[in-house]
Amino acid sequence: MGPLLAAAAALGAYQFGPGAAHDYRLSLVFDGFLPVFGGNTGEANVGLLMQVRGLEPGEKGMRASGELTEFNFEFNGFPLPLDLESIREYLPKTTISLTPQGRMTATDAPDKPLPVPLPGLDPKRFPDLTYLPIELPEGGLAEPGQKWSFERPFAGGPVTYQCELEAVKDGQARIKVALEQQTTYLENSALEQTSVREQATAEVSNVLTGTGTVIFNLDLGCVDAVDISTLAVGQVKPLDGSEASERRLTTKLKAGRVGAKAWES
Repeated sequence: MGPLLAAAAALGAYQFGPGAAHDYRLSLVFDGFLPVFGGNTGEANVGLLMQVRGLEPGEKGMRASGELTEFNFEFNGFPLPLDLESIREYLPKTTISLTPQGRMTATDAPDKPLPVPLPGLDPKRFPDLTYLPIELPEGGLAEPGQKWSFERPFAGGPVTYQCELEAVKDGQARIKVALEQQTTYLENSALEQTSVREQATAEVSNVLTGTGTVIFNLDLGCVDAVDISTLAVGQVKPLDGSEASERRLTTKLKAGRVGAKAWES
C-alpha cells in the first residue's frame, strides 16, 4: 500500500471535533408524481444551506450540530410560502451523536413530519442528505475496489447502500454508491399512509433505486460533495378491485461543502 492509500486507511473516518466548522449547500429536484395538494405530477425544487459545527464529544461518541441558514421551495416554478422561519418549526437546530464511520447514534430532531410530505425528507434523517450521506467501513478506506454495505432507517422504510472506493488522490476519496428501498403500505384517499385497513383505499408497492458518488475529504474527515440520482416506481392497487396504476418519481440530490475543492477526473 502506497503512502497516500495508507493515509486513506488512517483518515477514512469522520472528524467532528470541537472547532470543526462546515457549511453545506443542498439542492433536491423531484420530477414526477408527488403526494402534494391531493396528488400532482410536476417538479419540486428544494434548496437550503446548513451550518454544521463540531461539538465536545458525549457518551455516545462525537457530536455535531446542524442549523438551516437558508431555505427555499418551489413547485412547478412557483415559490411556496414555506420560508426559513416557518421551516425551522419542523427543522430546528439539531444535535446528533455519531460514530467515526458516520453512523448516527442519537438525535434531538423533533418527531414532526414536514407540512409538505416530499419523499425522503425525513426531519430525523436530514444529516443523511447533507454532511453524513454514507457510512465508511470499520477498518478505514484501503485500496480502490474496496466494497462495503450498510443500512439506514428512513420514515418510509430502511434503505440499503452498496459502496465501492473508486479512487484516492490529492487528499480526497471518490466513492461510488448504489442504494435501494422497497416498501409496501396502505394509502387513504388523501394519499397518506395509514395502518388502518378500514381507512385505506389502495395498497402501494414502491421500489426505489439510485446511483451516484460521494467525495470524502481525508484530511478534514468530512464529505466534500454528494451527487445521487434515484428512480422510484410505485404500483398502486385500489382495494375496490379497480385497475392498478403506476407512479414514477425521479430525484436528483446534490450537496456540497462550501469552499471544497472539486474532484478532477
